[in-house]
Amino acid sequence: MSSSPVDNNDSTHPTVSVIVPVYNTEPYLRDSIDSILSQTEKNFEVILVDDGSTDGSSEICDTYASSDQRVSVFHRKNSGVSSSRNFGVDRARGSYILFVDADDCISPHMLNLLLSSMSPKEDMAICGYASFRDGDDAVIRTVGEGEVPARAISPAEALQEMLYEEIITTSPWAKLFHRDLFDGIRFPDIKTAEDLAIMYLLIGKATSVSRVDLPLYGYRIRSGSAIRNIFSPERLHGLEHAFTMLGYVRENFPGIEKSAVNRYFMEAVYILQNMSVRNVLTDSGPYRRCSRAVHGSRTTVLLDRRARPRHRIYAALSYPGCWTLVLTGDVLRLVQRIRQLRHRDDA
Repeated sequence: MSSSPVDNNDSTHPTVSVIVPVYNTEPYLRDSIDSILSQTEKNFEVILVDDGSTDGSSEICDTYASSDQRVSVFHRKNSGVSSSRNFGVDRARGSYILFVDADDCISPHMLNLLLSSMSPKEDMAICGYASFRDGDDAVIRTVGEGEVPARAISPAEALQEMLYEEIITTSPWAKLFHRDLFDGIRFPDIKTAEDLAIMYLLIGKATSVSRVDLPLYGYRIRSGSAIRNIFSPERLHGLEHAFTMLGYVRENFPGIEKSAVNRYFMEAVYILQNMSVRNVLTDSGPYRRCSRAVHGSRTTVLLDRRARPRHRIYAALSYPGCWTLVLTGDVLRLVQRIRQLRHRDDA
């Protein structure tokens, strides 16, 4: 860890600790760090957790840490993003914690707007985001452009929005957490669905949540990422965590059980869509597990008027057999591939 004479904050007691897990993101890392350091809110620290990078990311981290006292860097043996986030949480000195992925960027007003939106009773703030395409920065999707810039919502409301996949995502980014929320809670050491496994616990633990309906976080969509999202047996961790989440909601927030059933159903759908016919024929065990989850939840989703239309369509498609959902995954990957080829030709 190193520092420099540039001191733009109270380095002993920063208001916010911005945690950035870094692994082989050399082409994007400078833009990401610059967007953090350009905040109008000045009292923060940046914790760069270099997770064994093998490109030039480590050197970039060192450069920033040596030139700005707000930045610290820790070089570690590769352990995964969950371990890196936990490492950052354990070393955070701020009253609040913000996660930023090393290939994303944030608005210069993000920290200021999230902090100012929170009353003393609110221990979490959530904002919208813009998904942009790597290469030409074309905005693909914007979430959060409401006329009311901020409002307080209950943990139950926030959970519903996340479980119905509305404005709030299961990702830790685009969220400002009071550090006390992490007492006794850490990211699980798994490679898939680690966000789902922790986010409902953090939201459920909050007293109140401030929702800022502005796209203050920039999420980069890298070329080919959707096509590479194919089935692995580790994906079943997501179904296990979704089932655990369903039990948690039933016990602690019974009034929003349908939203949890929706998320459990969709986790099974996502896994089925990651499969191919070859996966099903080679090892039918995961297919059967997901099929049972779909069969037990699809009627609730189909009749739930708040469920997204796409989710209700998947529920209807599953009645002839869950093989239809496997085929929809093949179709979605084909469409994504065609779009990428067209984009490449246009470029």
